[in-house]
Amino acid sequence: MSVVMGFVTQEFIVMCADKRVCRNGNIHSEDFRKVYYLNHNIIFGFAGSVLGNYTILSHYLEDFNIYSDDCFRVDFNKTKDISFEDACDTISRNFERFIEKHRDKEKIPDVSIMIAGFTETGSILRTFYVRDNKPMTDTNIGEKNALCHNIFGTKQQENILLEILDNLSEISINNIQKAFHEVIDMDSKANETINSKMNAVFVEKPAEFFPSLEMVDVSLKKDGFYTGKTYRKIKKSMRDQDEFYA
Repeated sequence: MSVVMGFVTQEFIVMCADKRVCRNGNIHSEDFRKVYYLNHNIIFGFAGSVLGNYTILSHYLEDFNIYSDDCFRVDFNKTKDISFEDACDTISRNFERFIEKHRDKEKIPDVSIMIAGFTETGSILRTFYVRDNKPMTDTNIGEKNALCHNIFGTKQQENILLEILDNLSEISINNIQKAFHEVIDMDSKANETINSKMNAVFVEKPAEFFPSLEMVDVSLKKDGFYTGKTYRKIKKSMRDQDEFYA
């Protein structure tokens, strides 16, 4: 269900996602946005239970109705001046409350959120997700001359991505988006839970944060580096009522 990928370098951060949402195994929407701008410096994305993720993110969102809305709507009056640290603190607290509310149930709803932005120390991508019915968090930090990535998706999707990245001559925002589109174009032919339509969001390094750092080219082939490989598989959950998944 869904494929959402986040990519982090010292210079920029990119998130991409397919656009299909299913309800009880049937297609509900082919145009549901799963990646967003929280403000000019912060982006976020999600996979899994649409309503579960909305509950965790709702502090920053306007009212939402899964039966009539094809995307979340960010309340920019609340988010325009928020820092990455404050946004992560709020999401972390809401994630913990969500887990606690469902802890006594047989299955914690599948929720997966990634949020990324720039701070005074650099670029950061954090994830909050459920794996094997346990809450998990990860952090990826942008490194010099390195591309880190984090995936909500399948091993096959990651393998396709790695093969494409290995053949890129240059790592750029546009090339990453093209690589992602190639992944979903190939995988959607056999995977009914995703489609080949995509949304992407990105933020670039604010000059005021790093005035003394020179720009560097990020290339997978330059020094043969690759860092931050992670794998997330969204498992199908048991449901006792209608549940929307992205």
